[in-house]
Amino acid sequence: MEEKIVTLIYLAEEYNGTLEEDVSFSIAYGSPAVYVMGDGYVANTYEEALDKAIKTIQEWIEEEKAS
Repeated sequence: MEEKIVTLIYLAEEYNGTLEEDVSFSIAYGSPAVYVMGDGYVANTYEEALDKAIKTIQEWIEEEKAS
């Protein structure tokens, strides 16, 4: 799970161009949640929430590169 957290921080930095991004872990609606760049990702486990966040930010980066 540590590797996924590092990956998420790296991707957030790449997307924003800064390290000033907070990543937080919480419980939302009774489920684990990861918050980054103002968005929340809720899943059955923190690893699944991290996977969702990583996938979304990777898509944003690809869209930005394509435009």
